[in-house]
Amino acid sequence: MNTPTSPDPPASPCVGVCQVNDRQICVGCYRSLEEIGRWSIASSDEKRSILELVQSRRANATIGMAPTGDQLSPGGKTQSSLSSAPDSLS
Repeated sequence: MNTPTSPDPPASPCVGVCQVNDRQICVGCYRSLEEIGRWSIASSDEKRSILELVQSRRANATIGMAPTGDQLSPGGKTQSSLSSAPDSLS
């Protein structure tokens, strides 16, 4: 019988602000697009590793090293949104 190494898998850091900056990091949860995509299939250990990176990015943001808030393109639209389809698909 397999027993988990920890009682519960880590919770997602998603806060519902799904927009990425020019570094392809979500300005809401501070995960990269790759990390967001892997979250649902990641092991608990991998999720903990991602959360450590998130914590570091969030700490850097509080001292002005990472962008926060909306990143606007010249047309006034957000630079990227995970929930919107590319223009070619709409």
